[in-house]
Amino acid sequence: MTQPLAYRESNHNAHFPTNANSPVRIPSALILANCSTGARWTPENHGPSHDAILDYVQRGHAIHARDASLIDESRILWREGVRYFHVHARNPLTHEQCCGSSVYQSFGRAFHAALPDAILSYGASRNGSEVLRSIAAHGEWERLAHCELALEDGGAHFITEHAAAELAIIIDLERQGFCTSNGSLHILNNLEGYVPSGSIERLTLGSGSVGGATDYGHTSAKAQLMALTRVIRARNSLSMPHEVEWTQLQRSAALTELAITYLVPSIAESGRLNVTILFGFSPRLPFPLSYADFQAAVSLATGLPNRTEYFGLDVTVTVGASIQPTAVSALIQPLDVGPHTGRVVQPLERLVAYACQPDSGVDVLRFGMEDHPFRIGRNGSIYPTTNLELCHVVQDMIDTHGGLLVASDESVQRFHRASTASNRGHSFERKAA
Repeated sequence: MTQPLAYRESNHNAHFPTNANSPVRIPSALILANCSTGARWTPENHGPSHDAILDYVQRGHAIHARDASLIDESRILWREGVRYFHVHARNPLTHEQCCGSSVYQSFGRAFHAALPDAILSYGASRNGSEVLRSIAAHGEWERLAHCELALEDGGAHFITEHAAAELAIIIDLERQGFCTSNGSLHILNNLEGYVPSGSIERLTLGSGSVGGATDYGHTSAKAQLMALTRVIRARNSLSMPHEVEWTQLQRSAALTELAITYLVPSIAESGRLNVTILFGFSPRLPFPLSYADFQAAVSLATGLPNRTEYFGLDVTVTVGASIQPTAVSALIQPLDVGPHTGRVVQPLERLVAYACQPDSGVDVLRFGMEDHPFRIGRNGSIYPTTNLELCHVVQDMIDTHGGLLVASDESVQRFHRASTASNRGHSFERKAA
């Protein structure tokens, strides 16, 4: 299991059992992360539904798109205890996701000037009409080029190196009979003989999104493998840590193993990896209604060093609830773990309760308008919200379920520091296929 970061603190009062017969609970200490914008909730991705509240939520009207507004909001969230900020660039005129190194550079310079001690993470999604037009005009690298930005020049501590589109690589390996992915990467044939398909196809991933948010355009496994390899090389050259998002549990875990064990360069070369598990993102990564299912997913991430035999790789885990507003009612169920077992909870509170368990294996708790741009009423109704309101809701939930927040600057700085092979004494050479 991932070792807990030291010197974790909280500005909130955690609840612990006081009954002498109750077992002592060691609280889980979490870095609080905000995913502020995202690529999914935009005007073009969601046409009118004739439900005013649902349209307001799904079309992203409450999501900030201007740098100044995002940074002002981030300052407030920092004062509230948020230490990690994940951002997708948005066009302030259209509110659609956009891309381009200069766009991220401008934001990053202003962000670091405002919050020099905060952890910054950039998205790199292939989703959205403006991103797809940019790729058509300038190539696949256009959506990823900001990974080459140095921190002091507007870059980020982390960038999402693989999420949804990159799963085309695993799908291609499965089709060609080189591997299966059922909880781990199972190689069926020597990968030295693998030639990635250059066939351009519409990428259909079966995500939990609706409308245009499911459109990742046309691409090939070859293009995605070339892009992923280039991203890993760029991050290694900057001596920066790596980050991936899991959107289909088995395939995402297999792709991460592939990037650690077989790709050259390897994710393992920096010695540091953060895995973000987006529960509910797709039918292949459903939102868990049992703690056992939650732990099984987290264990796939924390077990990466053992499965790949790169024991020096420092892996941490972020969890988020990527929930469709139309799916909420089915996810309001009794809690099955902790001192509040039996309490009927909505999905975000379930995620918090699971992350707060002493044996959760979770390091970062993610919330925000990218994942769930709404709040849920007592009767399951959907209401518009903001990142700040969600922050307060999550903090109250953390208090209720006995978690602690990381407040120490030292711990936060350690979280985003790469641990290179040279200072760990490990050799990160390519394993034989």
